[in-house]
Amino acid sequence: MDKDQAGGTTPLKSKREILESFNEEVIPYLKTRSVDAKLLDALSGFLKKSYIPLNVRGRQKDKLVAFYFAHRDDHQIVAWPLYPREGSEGVDWADTYIEVPPLAPCKWEDQLTKETIKTTGSLDVRDLFENVPLGCLKGLPFQPARRAGVLMHVSSLPGDYGIGDFGPGAKAFIDFLQATGQRYWQILPLSVTDSLVDFSPYSSFSAFAGNISFVDPVGLAEMGLLEEEELSLFNLEPSDKADFLNAEKAKSFFLKKAWVNFKKGRDEELQKRFEIFQKKEGFWLMDFALFVILSKQFNEPNWQRWPKAYRLREEILLNQWILHHQEPIEEVAFQQFIFSEQWQSLKEHANQRGVDIVGDMPIYISYHSADVWAHPELFRLKPDKSMEAVAGVPPDYFNENGQLWGMPLFDWKVMEESGYDWWLRRIGKNLEWFDLLRLDHFRGFSAFWEVPAQSETAINGKWIKGPGFSLFDAIQKSFPQMPFVAEDLGKIDQDVFHLRDRYALPGMKVIQFGFDENMPFLDHAPCNHTYNSIVYTGTHDNNTVKGWFRHEAGKATIKRFKQFTGLKLTQKNCCREMIRVAYASTAKLSVIPMQDWLALDEQSRMNFPATTNGNWRWRMKPDQVTPKLRKQILKMVKVFGRY
Repeated sequence: MDKDQAGGTTPLKSKREILESFNEEVIPYLKTRSVDAKLLDALSGFLKKSYIPLNVRGRQKDKLVAFYFAHRDDHQIVAWPLYPREGSEGVDWADTYIEVPPLAPCKWEDQLTKETIKTTGSLDVRDLFENVPLGCLKGLPFQPARRAGVLMHVSSLPGDYGIGDFGPGAKAFIDFLQATGQRYWQILPLSVTDSLVDFSPYSSFSAFAGNISFVDPVGLAEMGLLEEEELSLFNLEPSDKADFLNAEKAKSFFLKKAWVNFKKGRDEELQKRFEIFQKKEGFWLMDFALFVILSKQFNEPNWQRWPKAYRLREEILLNQWILHHQEPIEEVAFQQFIFSEQWQSLKEHANQRGVDIVGDMPIYISYHSADVWAHPELFRLKPDKSMEAVAGVPPDYFNENGQLWGMPLFDWKVMEESGYDWWLRRIGKNLEWFDLLRLDHFRGFSAFWEVPAQSETAINGKWIKGPGFSLFDAIQKSFPQMPFVAEDLGKIDQDVFHLRDRYALPGMKVIQFGFDENMPFLDHAPCNHTYNSIVYTGTHDNNTVKGWFRHEAGKATIKRFKQFTGLKLTQKNCCREMIRVAYASTAKLSVIPMQDWLALDEQSRMNFPATTNGNWRWRMKPDQVTPKLRKQILKMVKVFGRY
């Protein structure tokens, strides 16, 4: 290496120089020391990864280089002196330190000596070079691991077209999660929605299709399917409320343009991927496309009101209709293909940054859906295919009349006879989208609330035994890792806990539910949390913490909250202190709604259970994520070791 004017070595500036230094000086030296060949290969491969240079301070800072690599739980540090010209073995490394990144482990295993090294923000170089002239460390994660995440739906992201989508706003949010030590991003279902159900992601007309309103127009332009100047045609001003109708108009326009350009066949590779997608998704894609097009043709989403031949899917007529509508069918399939391509790209962006996606799968599906129309035998229907009974829940915390969901119940006997094929396909599709899957209304798998179809409230329902172990044995056989979360909230009995615990599924703890009059004995009380749990300040169905504090908690509940924290609580600090309680929990994962990090009030609540209007509207503005907030979140993560 060349000398600089101060007498030190010239810093390595490029990856080529780094590789040259490592391969020409370090590797030959290690071979003379008879270092294991497998370790040499591992070291050579290290610098092919996405490393970052580390700062070195102290007396000999110019005489070594150090690099860091991190991906999820894989943390590595490699450091070596700039030798042999200056000679390293005689160098006094006292008062020379390598600065360790803030979210790196505090314990490391030296891959050469097998010794354990502890760090407290910096690494003493003497610990590295005491016995060998090379440092090769592998991070030892905290055990048991404790993580942090954020709950915010895609629609709530900032963006230019009415709602959040898979575009720049989503990528920026993932980068924010990485920078603040968050390991999970939890979202609501990606299901297709419509205005008939006020755009609820929990009342979809397909169990398999994705919401094309999330498609990113910028991404379409990058794929060569749009002209860049077209992107500004539907721009809307930033807002804290989602505009689903204008988002639908914008995305329909962009997707139509993209379809026209795609049909010109300029991108052969994209054409091939589309063909593969159509074959792979054959189980549901054709039925979904037919349902969408027929709904438009008859101007009627309720398939029970279609002409009889289409309602009953008479094979000869339906096949003839398909022959005459090939292009619109293919266009609907293309829209789902684009959704899949963009979502998988975004998920990869997250995973590469160590962020896993927690998805959400509603237990039920809308009656006015492609699934019920295509597979009526799987649902509890009368001979005329009207609903025999509907789903809901009895009176609970959210509503004294219970919740009447109005969705058809499953015919679990028929599903069992088919080996639960529909369910296994549905779960498989969701696990393509997500790293971890929340099973909404988990108690419905143990026993479900059956309400007569014509009821006006859910009060007069009754509990009916669900599929239980039979279904989950089949699921475990197909998905042995069981990457699921049990949404075990509501009216829960011991059978639900048995079902959850037999498969070691993590349950949910909600801090807002933890300060009632029986606080010391509540499952949700922070003192009673278990490790195999996910703790929330609140879910999408709860008020924000500030809204809860202001309007719902009541004086006695707030008093118990104060007694637990030992602090004087106000509207100003209630969010921060409840987040602190959640982070201090023994639960292995703490997920905080973004509204609570932003200390927003009840106006930013996402959903009011048992209501059908005005929900799912909250959006975050771009300027709400400030440097100060980033520092606050990162500090909390470091204090409680959730990284």
